[in-house]
Amino acid sequence: MQITLVIPCYNEESAIGPCLDAVVAQTRQFDEILVVDNNSTDGTRAVVEQYVDKLPIRVLSESRQGVAWASQHGYDMACGDVIARIDADTRMERSWAAVVEEYLSTHSEIDGVGGFCWFYDMSFLSMRKGAFARAEKFGAESSGPRRMLGGNNMAIRRSAWVAAKTCVKNLPGTHEDIDLTYALLDTGSRLSSLPGMLVGLSPRRYMVSPKSLLREMVAVLRTQHAHGRQKDAIMYAVFMPFNLVVASVLGLVARRGDASREDRVSPVTR
Repeated sequence: MQITLVIPCYNEESAIGPCLDAVVAQTRQFDEILVVDNNSTDGTRAVVEQYVDKLPIRVLSESRQGVAWASQHGYDMACGDVIARIDADTRMERSWAAVVEEYLSTHSEIDGVGGFCWFYDMSFLSMRKGAFARAEKFGAESSGPRRMLGGNNMAIRRSAWVAAKTCVKNLPGTHEDIDLTYALLDTGSRLSSLPGMLVGLSPRRYMVSPKSLLREMVAVLRTQHAHGRQKDAIMYAVFMPFNLVVASVLGLVARRGDASREDRVSPVTR
C-alpha cells in the first residue's frame, strides 16, 4: 500500500515547519508528500524546501484561491493507493501513518478514515489526556462508523476520491471537508473512526470573531442543504447556538493561555 499525504498551504510560514517535523518522525514514512501552495505571499515555500532532503516532497501550485481547490488539486495529483490529508497546523503523532496502513490494509470494505485530536498551545482544555487514552485503548482498530471527515486529519482511498469528485459541489459559501464527506457517502463510501490517528491541532481555528465562527457554521448548513441533507441541517441548526458558545469559549481560553493569535484561512469555499 502506498500513501500520499496532501497538505494545502496558504501563508503558513510559522506552522508548516513543525507540521513537517512531525511527518519526518513517522514510524512508517509516507511514500509521497504533496504540499500545495495556494498563492502564499510569505516564506511558506522556502520553509518547505528545507525538507526536500528529508522527505519525498513535491511542491504543487494552485492558483484558484481556497483550501477546497488546493486540496482537490493535491488529490488529483496523488499517486498513492490512499490519500491522506492534514492541515499545515496539524502535528501527527508518530504512529499516524502506521495506524492508517494497518487498518486499511485489513479492512478492504472501508473507504475512508478520520482521527481524533487534542489542542497544543493550550494548557487548559487541551483534551490531551483523553485523546491519548482513547488512542491507546483502540490502537489500530476502529471505534465505530464515522459521520464526518475533517480535513485536518483524514485518509481516503484514491478510488473513493475518483468516484466522489464529480459529486463535490464546490459552491461558494459551503464547507469544503463536509462537502467532500457527503460526496463520498453519496457514492457509497464507508467511513470509519480511528482513535489511533491522533494529531495535535492549533486552537487558532477558534481564535476568530463570533461573526467568523457564525459564518463557518452557516456554511455547514449551506453544505447540508446543497447535498439534500435536510435532517442533518435541522439537527445542526438546533445545536448551532450551543456550538457557537462552546467555540467562543474555546477561543477566549486560547487567547488567555499559551496560544499566539493568528488569522486563520477559512475552510469556506469561495
